[in-house]
Amino acid sequence: MLFNKAVAIIEALKSRDGFFAGSFYWQFWIRDIAFSVNVLLKLGYEEQIKRFITKVLRTVRKNGEVPTLIPKFNLKRRFLSALSFNWLAYRRRFNRISMKLTSMWQPLTGDSNVCFLITLKEYVRFTGDEKFWKKNESSVERIISFIDRNRDEDGFVAGSGWLDSMHNYYWRKTFLLQVLLYRALKGLRDVRRLKRNLNKLFWDKELKRYVDIIGGTRVDVLAHAIALQENLIPEDRVKRVLNYLNVAKTPIGYVNLFPSLPPNVCGVARNAYQNSSIWPFVNYELACGMIAVGKRERATEVVKKVERLGFSEWYSVDGKSHGSPFMLWNAATYLKYRQVLS
Repeated sequence: MLFNKAVAIIEALKSRDGFFAGSFYWQFWIRDIAFSVNVLLKLGYEEQIKRFITKVLRTVRKNGEVPTLIPKFNLKRRFLSALSFNWLAYRRRFNRISMKLTSMWQPLTGDSNVCFLITLKEYVRFTGDEKFWKKNESSVERIISFIDRNRDEDGFVAGSGWLDSMHNYYWRKTFLLQVLLYRALKGLRDVRRLKRNLNKLFWDKELKRYVDIIGGTRVDVLAHAIALQENLIPEDRVKRVLNYLNVAKTPIGYVNLFPSLPPNVCGVARNAYQNSSIWPFVNYELACGMIAVGKRERATEVVKKVERLGFSEWYSVDGKSHGSPFMLWNAATYLKYRQVLS
């Protein structure tokens, strides 16, 4: 039943040029697709993903920066009827100008290039379409070069990642973003130094755990989930990691961040939105991470709690739903868990 509902949500959010992020978010969000792309391809949406990638490539700035999202609104549709010149002769140029003018950049999150690269790599890996990579190689190299130029001496990039409402993370080097950077650059750059520094600098020796930012004290559950999936955590730390993640566990699932931050520090009320609440996709990614290290039973326990909630954007610890009623990455990561489990 839930499987079919997840598939139906994805189908409802499908468009000709990709997938919208949710029923309240009629935009093409680069990061949302990155967390969903594996499942979307397995469901047979290769053409939509290819169109989405092509659409994004047309918006890339000269310096290689990728936008955070591309809105559904398109200047072409709004003003075409008022144009008197030959449309066909200018179609490609106007499309590109239209998308650039209506796209949105959030440099403070720092994850757009990283997430887009994850999507592109997964598309080529799944389809074997090496010609598509070659055709767009110059644009792809600009995107990677943008990442390289913004890495520091430790190999890290700065940005809040998906925590775009939490201003305490703006321009900071977050644990999650470095984990996603590893996933994006693996196979394209030498990532061994990045892995070493990640394990050295984000591991707090006094707390004996990975922290949300260097010098921070919070547990970022999603960062741990992806790190487990990518085999970034040394074997002798895995057991401790799984144990201390229990601090974020509630009767209905794991909160994304623990403990919550004071509102005057992050700009968000405690246990609301991204400040320590329950996001289904975070829990499904955690379940996939647990399976990756051989903890299938624990993964099943996580999912049994969260799947009762549904596919709304996020939930408060009392189980009340908030935000968009249906989210792409919630449906997609649930299906990802089902695939990984089987």
